[in-house]
This record gives sequence, structure tokens and C-alpha cells, in this order.
Amino acid sequence: MNQRSFDTQSLCRKSKKIDKKDDKSYWQQLENSANSKFGRIRGPKKIIDCFEKNKSFVYLVEDCDGKKKLIPDLVLEEKFPQFMIKYLEEIIQFN
Repeated sequence: MNQRSFDTQSLCRKSKKIDKKDDKSYWQQLENSANSKFGRIRGPKKIIDCFEKNKSFVYLVEDCDGKKKLIPDLVLEEKFPQFMIKYLEEIIQFN
């Protein structure tokens, strides 16, 4: 099976360049950046892995179509807050 490698550094660099003055446009640009790089984001089924870069996180998730995508934490939290809450509750239960 062909394992795709993800360039987490370029994604994190790109997200840092976005102008945060206009909050709404910041989120839109960040989402567009993730969508253009990794395809349209569908509701994730599970988090496979997590990478830390510059005090921010990037998640490798499996979406509802079975495709693996790399999503910045800000996009994941904004688009799927319930998913993040459920995931964090599961982590807390195991600790």
C-alpha cells in the first residue's frame, strides 16, 4: 500500500502567513488552504496521529470516506468542535 507523506512544515508555515486582522477571513483562508492542499474536508471518523509544530498541532485524520487527510488544529476545532470535544473526553478517560 502506498503511504503518502505529508509536509507538515509547509502547512504550518502557510498558516502563519495568513493575516489575522479580519477573524472571519482568517478562518476562511485557513480552511481554503487546508482544502486546496488536502481536498475538501469531510467529517473525520477518527484521529490517526498528531504532530506538534511551533506550539500548534496538525492532525492526521481518517474522514468518513476512508481517506486520510492532514488538518490543522484550528480548522479541525472550527469545523468539527463536537468531534474535538468527544476526542478530548476519550483521552481524559484513558488517563
